[in-house]
Amino acid sequence: MLSTSLLIIVLTLSCASCGSSGVKSQPGVMRESKDHLQQCPKTASGRRTNENSRAKKMLVPSGARSALICRYRGRTTGPIPSPEAEVLHAGTKRFQRLLRAFGQLEPVRQGTVACPAGRPLRYLIAFHYRNQHDSYVRVDFNGCGLVTNDALKTLFYPDESLRRLLR
Repeated sequence: MLSTSLLIIVLTLSCASCGSSGVKSQPGVMRESKDHLQQCPKTASGRRTNENSRAKKMLVPSGARSALICRYRGRTTGPIPSPEAEVLHAGTKRFQRLLRAFGQLEPVRQGTVACPAGRPLRYLIAFHYRNQHDSYVRVDFNGCGLVTNDALKTLFYPDESLRRLLR
């Protein structure tokens, strides 16, 4: 009886440690969509840490398979509305146009700039990759507006092409 119980415990522990995915563990490589942002955060002010190592070199690293677009429309009075979510997949024309628009943005110029006040409109875009962390891009259209992924040390101005694609 004791040996049977001991055998069951040993088998249970060995099965728990062997894993069931069949995927070899590789350092620095994520499993498909396990750590991907699946829902929009409730507020635009919630920053996401961009752990995609290639985001330090370019605003949107190549190879994205999809994007979760979180749209935050602010109000000057009243309750803040919930974020609007949209998913784009790599095979669509709109997804390709969005990538091109991010690639053509102008960096912020140094010096004094006058910016108009506007209605708060912010986006968080989570680009999903097969074997990499998500890459997060924040777009703020309030005033002059800014675009950043928080990893690249360059800020960009959003242009009208990007504004039309994100509406």
